[in-house]
Amino acid sequence: MRGRNCSAELSGRFRSFIEQHPDLEALRPSGEFTARYADFIQHLVNHGTYHRGNVTAMLRQLGHPGTPTDFGFYLYTSSAEEVGEV
Repeated sequence: MRGRNCSAELSGRFRSFIEQHPDLEALRPSGEFTARYADFIQHLVNHGTYHRGNVTAMLRQLGHPGTPTDFGFYLYTSSAEEVGEV
């Protein structure tokens, strides 16, 4: 349950950020370069995928079964849990 609570909190914070920055095409300076807010969001999503892959690889190297990290699988199981199918 802790993971779901953390996910819900993070989701709320992300939603709040989007609401406070309605123009995701606006440029945002970051150190030596400037990028659009949309670019930073895309990086965030891609970077999370990278880390999920690392964790899965480490678990397999330790002899544990892999865990699904596919977003489509997550959506399917989440919606199935909501209607009591899982």
